[in-house]
Amino acid sequence: MRETVKPKVLKQGDCIGLVAPSRFVNDFREDLEKGIEVLENFGYKIAAGKHLYGRCYSSSAKAQDRADDINSFIKDPNIKAKYKPNLEGSLLFWEDVDERSNS
Repeated sequence: MRETVKPKVLKQGDCIGLVAPSRFVNDFREDLEKGIEVLENFGYKIAAGKHLYGRCYSSSAKAQDRADDINSFIKDPNIKAKYKPNLEGSLLFWEDVDERSNS
């Protein structure tokens, strides 16, 4: 049985990384940007993945590019939380993601 992992509590000034590991987010971009604004008003910094607003057919980017976005945030010690708006289609590239945490 796996041990439950509890995330660290975020503090004002911490950075949250946003990635789109599956479909493109332009269909709900306005809602996403409102959410970003709320988080910024709470005092968090937001880092958008390089391909967050991209589009490649029904995805945000090619599989390797999506995996690269996630890996860059996992390896970045300044990113304290990672958020993905949806996970649909993510399994297509999951073997390319380095699941080792930066903690």
